[in-house]
Amino acid sequence: MGKERRAHPRIDGEIAANILINNEDNAVAQVLDVSAGGIGFLFKGSIALGDRVVAHLDGGTRLEGDVVRLFDGGFAITLAMSEHKRQRLAETLDRERARGRALEKLTLERRIAKRVTAMSQSVVCETADRRFPVRIVDMSLTGVAIETEEKLDMDALVVIGKMRGTVIRREGNRYGVRLLAAEECLDVPEMETADGAQRRA
Repeated sequence: MGKERRAHPRIDGEIAANILINNEDNAVAQVLDVSAGGIGFLFKGSIALGDRVVAHLDGGTRLEGDVVRLFDGGFAITLAMSEHKRQRLAETLDRERARGRALEKLTLERRIAKRVTAMSQSVVCETADRRFPVRIVDMSLTGVAIETEEKLDMDALVVIGKMRGTVIRREGNRYGVRLLAAEECLDVPEMETADGAQRRA
């Protein structure tokens, strides 16, 4: 590719990824290369410039961004993330680059709370427009995994029992929800749930 002139140096990757396109289509891709600014994917499916892609990479890292380039056999996205997370990604890639080999997985985020498996507990989940039962698969102090036949959008605000959070992951009928801290709830506007009550999501 010639001399590297990018603001964020890239490292070759051989990382399997589950991707969600425009919050609708689940697919499988492979990371071609990655930097703190973007990711190139090998992909055989249909995708267009401007599509939103959420990628769950082997190693437990979730990254997302918009498609900015198409090429024969794949596409590239520019990453949308906080500067703090971008710095952590850059530092991780610098360490891996020093090892002189292609990435086979990418572990960026450390779980700060141990998860425990729930005993098939069923609870009511509410969104801004409906109310329905879900099954809790596992949970921790910072997140909960649920199963439901209802379709939930990425980043949707939900109330699960007495817990409030946002949807950050979807795999089939299973969703990952990041629980909101008390101070975050103060910044979230109230939503009217299916029963007509005003709730903070």
